[in-house]
Amino acid sequence: MDSKTASLDQILVLIGNKIYVARHTRREKITTAAANIGISHPVLSQIENGRYKSLSIQTLFKVCDYYDIDLQEILVG
Repeated sequence: MDSKTASLDQILVLIGNKIYVARHTRREKITTAAANIGISHPVLSQIENGRYKSLSIQTLFKVCDYYDIDLQEILVG
């Protein structure tokens, strides 16, 4: 695995962790959150686990909007 791939993998894991914490803070089931966001629960699960390599900025905007998280906070920390 080259360094660019490793960096992307690490970023996806960090993003996923923040989204996971946001959902658990609300004590919300993944199926409920996914339905409210407008994505499938397997996709939300993969995002939370940092394994969704096809994460688009549009999907990230939807998730951030739903959880009222600033996109910059998700991307930068």
